Amino acid sequence: MSFRILITAFSLLLLACTTVKVIVKKPNFEKVEREKAVVVFPLQSMTVRENENFFENIVKPSTADKISVHHEPSLEWELKRLGVVLEDTSTYTRLLDAGFGYLLFFQLTSIQNADLWEHYREIELGNKHDTSVPYIVPGADMKLTILLRLYSVKSRQFIYENIARANRSATNIDDNKGGIHVVNTGSLSVLHKKAIKKALNRMYEDCDL
Repeated sequence: MSFRILITAFSLLLLACTTVKVIVKKPNFEKVEREKAVVVFPLQSMTVRENENFFENIVKPSTADKISVHHEPSLEWELKRLGVVLEDTSTYTRLLDAGFGYLLFFQLTSIQNADLWEHYREIELGNKHDTSVPYIVPGADMKLTILLRLYSVKSRQFIYENIARANRSATNIDDNKGGIHVVNTGSLSVLHKKAIKKALNRMYEDCDL
């Protein structure tokens, strides 16, 4: 990739569009008690360090004036002391007695990564107006979908769910030869954070927190 293309691509960085749409899958039907703490489970698609950063920099600050949150990995010894086995709902009474009322899960349900740069020659693009020639639609957008689920320890069921879909669109640059350079200056890490933050804010709104 030429220096000119790099300069052009990064000059268009601010024009690239990141969008996040949140869809409520299961509306809240149980009043969320603010005084009850929430156990937040790590996202399996992230490393241990990424999950720690995600909790400390995204989840914890956004909940400071709403609910009390605790990262599940940091509660390992406390849960053992209480005799709580998360896979065994019959031990959840002990969770309630200790002040924990909810379990919060995030799940990465779909993901589409993209290279920083791709080049398509004119012959590869074909002619979209000529149905006899295969037409390639360059797809360098980054996409991912996060499912948020809030579980009530008291009623032992999921009481709220939403889905956040994040997309980072690519920028197309003409190569002056009939082809195009497709550049994506986004990152999956940033998309993760934006999707989670939007999903959390929607949950706070829907659950009157």
